[in-house]
Amino acid sequence: MTPEQWQRISDLFEKVRQIPAEDRMQWLQNCEENESLRQETLRLLQADERADEKAFLSPPEWDHNEFKTEEKAHHASLCEDDNRTQHEFQHKFTPQPALLEQGKTSLAVETTSLIRKRLRATALIYLCIFGFLPFWRILVGRTIDPLVTALSVGVVIALGAIAVRLSLARELSTIWRKGIEAAMLIMIAGLVTTIYYRQILNFAREGNLLLMQVQMEHFVLYSAMLILTFGLATPKRLIQAVYVVLPLALLPFATLFILCWRSPLVMDSVRNWAEPHGQLSFQAMILLILAGGTAYEAQSVHQLRRRVAEVLRLNQYHLRKRIGFGGMGEVYLAEHRLLKRVCAVKLIRSREAANPIVLARFEREVQATAALVHPNIVEIYDYGQSENGIYYYVMEHLTGLSLEQLVKRHGPLPPGRVISLMRQVCLALEAAHAAGMIHRDIKPSNIMTTSSLGKYDVVKLLDFGLVLSPDHTATSHLTKEGQFFGTPLFMPPEQITQGSRLLDERSDLYALGAVGYFLLTGMPPFDRKQDLEAILAHAVDPVIPPSRLCPSIPDDLEKIILQCLAKKPDERIESAHSLEQALSQCGCASEWNDEEARQWWQTSPQDLQPVR
Repeated sequence: MTPEQWQRISDLFEKVRQIPAEDRMQWLQNCEENESLRQETLRLLQADERADEKAFLSPPEWDHNEFKTEEKAHHASLCEDDNRTQHEFQHKFTPQPALLEQGKTSLAVETTSLIRKRLRATALIYLCIFGFLPFWRILVGRTIDPLVTALSVGVVIALGAIAVRLSLARELSTIWRKGIEAAMLIMIAGLVTTIYYRQILNFAREGNLLLMQVQMEHFVLYSAMLILTFGLATPKRLIQAVYVVLPLALLPFATLFILCWRSPLVMDSVRNWAEPHGQLSFQAMILLILAGGTAYEAQSVHQLRRRVAEVLRLNQYHLRKRIGFGGMGEVYLAEHRLLKRVCAVKLIRSREAANPIVLARFEREVQATAALVHPNIVEIYDYGQSENGIYYYVMEHLTGLSLEQLVKRHGPLPPGRVISLMRQVCLALEAAHAAGMIHRDIKPSNIMTTSSLGKYDVVKLLDFGLVLSPDHTATSHLTKEGQFFGTPLFMPPEQITQGSRLLDERSDLYALGAVGYFLLTGMPPFDRKQDLEAILAHAVDPVIPPSRLCPSIPDDLEKIILQCLAKKPDERIESAHSLEQALSQCGCASEWNDEEARQWWQTSPQDLQPVR
């Protein structure tokens, strides 16, 4: 679909949503549009109705064991029947689509985060004020008002609860954010009004006109602070901002009016103030000007947010926040503007896009990854160029930990778990090698473990930016003579000494062996600070057996790791399939199963990161 066609589908959908449900089919059949647009609109309408019925999205389940039993047959037919395979796996792994709420612009995640921080800061500010206010009153010798003290305690507890909730990572809906803001405003304004209502009344009874005027000025200052904090806490349309700030500007004077109306003593005291009309009118003027300026600024922030949201729309995708960056570009959390599909969008940096070699590598990464549809390889949804010339591709959004993060946070992994993770990487490499592709950049940061759809410790292989295609001559212009690409700590010797000329699938297995070594010991086989030192070590230095670093590593697993790390490719395990089979025969392979994985993911403290 072109952007114009998607826009037309969006227009059709908006129109058909206004029609009673029983008349929608007839209206679609009679509209003057081609059949493909009508069918797409109908599909989206049905998806929207299903989403309304379910009230949430539930991606279809997939059976990992079933996939493994059919794996060989799939690999044999991968090149001959690619269309069938794409269709088969998209139904297993593509999230179920549903329509975004029409007519509303989603808040960017940066804006959502900023609003949470502002509301939390507001809660903490007033928490400090009302938390220390009773102690201040005792310190200066003021009379303790039991009612005000009780109300202050209640407000302090409520503000503390709000601050804690806003500090949690769990997302808040727009309704909840607005509700929290309104609740804080009502509580604080109510408490301030109660305090100064009783203070002014008490000083009127004592005949202390000076302190009455001082309390009124303090009330005006509180109102000004409330106008600024709540007027600018969240982006608002002009009318919404007016509804917030105008009552706050009138609050001191409305309170004084009620006091004068209910108590003739207060009325007489106000008349005896020094220049009451001049002082009150000046205070009112200041608050009204402040309220007008705050409403205008709130409207400006609201408009700016909408403009930023428009800028962050990349064709059919709405970019929400940056979640990572790599050698060629940046990765953003995004969602489709028509389909409620959360995804990750990788952009090539504008300065890099001017380099035809970098652009060719970027396109190669897209094509290579999109050609490999496998549960252990990140899935590609879309690829294109925006109207302003930005190249991008869209992939599934994952949350979890890279193997590098996993080891850094939790230390070396149990041998059974290492075997489970390595076997899944083998399956991904087997699919790539069957298509004639050599990854060339296998390393812990390019392997992610995640949990989804009831499966735990699911491995996803990322970043095919350095992949060597089946036709080496087609990409030979992307590598200059004398250059090497990859990560020195996990790079096979032949990639260093002979470039890409003699690389084959055993080169990826060397890197995977280095990853296994890292998972078992917490460090790479050759832990060198300088890249050149690591390169030379891979080429000439013997590998220290991992059991010398961690004596608990089983002999059979260590033998496989060391065989993968053999200097000569002929001495390594010959294929990813053979490596996966060898790992499955290790004595500790059964020590990590689905139940062990589930318990670890549910009980271990997690700081999950989005895919990068």
